[in-house]
Amino acid sequence: MMRDTAVYLSGEIEKLGSFELISRGDTIPVFAFTLKSPHLYTVFDLSEKLREHGWQVPAYTMPPKVDDLAVMRVCVREGFSRDLADMLLVDLKTAVDHFECQPGFKSPHAGHRGKVHKHC
Repeated sequence: MMRDTAVYLSGEIEKLGSFELISRGDTIPVFAFTLKSPHLYTVFDLSEKLREHGWQVPAYTMPPKVDDLAVMRVCVREGFSRDLADMLLVDLKTAVDHFECQPGFKSPHAGHRGKVHKHC
């Protein structure tokens, strides 16, 4: 059940068009994704915007040798239903739209390394 929800959610995030999946959640109910192309905003900005809606979707850079890759990670836990997945999708789309509607936005996280949230 958790794996099914993870696969569903990762697939729907991929369909949004802005993201590239790093993993799909098909082995364990955890997956990661990144922005497809350079944007004026980062996964760190999206993570912060989702936190405003109550979601804890951490963004972080990968370990040395791939630390130029910043990802967001979703862990589907017991009780995380398809309805909650759909709510997260709506909030993620809203966050993307928020930044896309601001062509002059300058991310305070440009070139950021490490976790964006200090209290995860």
